[in-house]
Amino acid sequence: MTAANLVLVGDPPPANTLFIYTNEYMADAAADPARETLNDPGGADTLNLAAVSANCSINLNAGVAGMIGGTPFTIGAGTTVTTVYAGLGADTIDVNGGADTITGEGGNDTVVFPGR
Repeated sequence: MTAANLVLVGDPPPANTLFIYTNEYMADAAADPARETLNDPGGADTLNLAAVSANCSINLNAGVAGMIGGTPFTIGAGTTVTTVYAGLGADTIDVNGGADTITGEGGNDTVVFPGR
C-alpha cells in the first residue's frame, strides 16, 4: 500500500469549553505559573469554581487580574467566559457586560456589574 485516506464522520468539537477548578489550583499554579492565565480563544466558555472552598475574585474582562484562593488568575486576550459557577467561599465576580450567567453556590457571593 502506498497511500491511504481517512474519513471522519461525526459532529465537530464544540467551540464552548467547560473549565473546572478545585482547591488543587493553588498548588498547580505554583508549580506552573502559565496556569494562572486562561487562554481559550473562540467560543463562550464556562468556569466552574464549585469545588473551590477559598474566596475567589474573578473578573470576566480579559487581561484583568483576579484570584482563586489567593493565587493569581486572569482571563487571556480573546477568551470569552460567559458562565460562572461560584465556589464555597465569599466570591466576587466582575461581569464583562455580555450575556453572563452567574450561579452562586455556598458563601456570600457578590456580582459586580460594569459601571456600578
